[in-house]
Amino acid sequence: PADPTSCGGGEFLYTVCNGGSLRCLDSELACSLLEDNSEDVASSPAILWSIENAHNVGINKLYQLPYNSPCGPILATGDDVGTVRLWDTRMCASQKANNGNPFDNLMKPPQGCVQQWKINHDYITDFTSNHDGTALLATCADGKLSVFDMRYVKQKGGTKSIVLPDVDPNWDPTQNQPQQQQPQQQQQKKKSTWETHGYTQSENQEDELLSCTFIKKSSKL
Repeated sequence: PADPTSCGGGEFLYTVCNGGSLRCLDSELACSLLEDNSEDVASSPAILWSIENAHNVGINKLYQLPYNSPCGPILATGDDVGTVRLWDTRMCASQKANNGNPFDNLMKPPQGCVQQWKINHDYITDFTSNHDGTALLATCADGKLSVFDMRYVKQKGGTKSIVLPDVDPNWDPTQNQPQQQQPQQQQQKKKSTWETHGYTQSENQEDELLSCTFIKKSSKL
């Protein structure tokens, strides 16, 4: 697995891999399987549920939000191309192991995925969250820190799949500089991405951001 994590009580072990799968294992059964040196892992009763095509590319990071998060029991995954997906483990548990066509999830997120953001343009390197789970923070190799509002997930009328183009829409290649911004009066009327799509981003730090953690009683990142 590329990245494992476990639930608060240690009953379940969640794993992801560079093949794009997301799995939930019964920790006790998984340990007994290792002791027995069994090679038949795919059909093991230790695997409670499996989403083989959770992402269409390799998954680098897996993170479990605090149980008091406003969006419920949620897992966050980040992949090779900057996509962040949130998974409701209750919805994932309602389906059996899925070995479907890998092209099934190209147009829409698979079952269990309650939110998707594609606002970064390189692999996701790390996740963390604030103490009450209202904000998920992600670092990326494209040099940007992204912050996602977990309250947006439950917001009525919110867009469940947010994808930004890989090219800056304001970039004018003929002038080799961004197009002029709208007048200040019009800018003030425009809502922020935090309000409309539940995220915000830092400026490009001109280097890969590889990890993140809170310090000084969560006052600094």
